[in-house]
Amino acid sequence: MSKYSMPLSYLKNYHAAYMTFLYQIVYDYETEECVNLTFPDKNDFYGKMFLELEDSNFCGEVISKEFAKKICEGEVDIETKESIDIEKLKEDFKITNDPFTTQLSSESDEATGATLKEIFELENKPILKKKTVSAQKKI
Repeated sequence: MSKYSMPLSYLKNYHAAYMTFLYQIVYDYETEECVNLTFPDKNDFYGKMFLELEDSNFCGEVISKEFAKKICEGEVDIETKESIDIEKLKEDFKITNDPFTTQLSSESDEATGATLKEIFELENKPILKKKTVSAQKKI
């Protein structure tokens, strides 16, 4: 007898995780609808299993066409499901029409131009810097 045991739900959860990557719900800009990332094929092992499921909510929630479009266009916060005032947001951050450059402002500083890459790098800089130690060579 093995000293390790596998939960009874392991295989079911494994298949569900695999199918999540294959058939996750995504927004299609052409049809403006929520669709599966790949279409389940009834001749494929996982496709057949997916099509026979009664509940496939693990792949994502199918939402209305109108609501999905608002989320994708940034008009609705996906977590709170509340409307986002885009004009106020643009005003607060002095966002320009250039998607890669925006004007950031604070109460104490004048607006400074920064690219999204620079903003990302600033947000992800480590707080502690490595100390450089120089070794002297003994002769």
